[in-house]
Amino acid sequence: MTQSSWQYCCVGERDRSFAGIGLEDLLRLAELAADAEAELSAPNPAASGRYAGRLLARARCQGAALHYVDKHNGVKDFDVWSFYAQHNDWPFPPRWRGTRDFGPSRFGRYPGDPARYSE
Repeated sequence: MTQSSWQYCCVGERDRSFAGIGLEDLLRLAELAADAEAELSAPNPAASGRYAGRLLARARCQGAALHYVDKHNGVKDFDVWSFYAQHNDWPFPPRWRGTRDFGPSRFGRYPGDPARYSE
């Protein structure tokens, strides 16, 4: 059996924020997601830009979503997924990914984040 180059790494409690997630945080995440998506679609308005105005929903996912529900998981980062109504003649780019710095907040800074991210 060959060893995979992928390694699992656990994120300990000390690397997570246990601050509560409020409505103002959800609104901030929605703004950041919209900004990232606009930047991603701008270079190609004839392709991905065609999805402007077709947003169905945005969802906070993974660990931060669990923390919002159970108040015990903690927050390492915020994953926001956006869902769009698909055009029949053009598929939406799968795994399209943008990143944003949440900015200064009560959540602090994850030690593994790039140095350019705020605390």
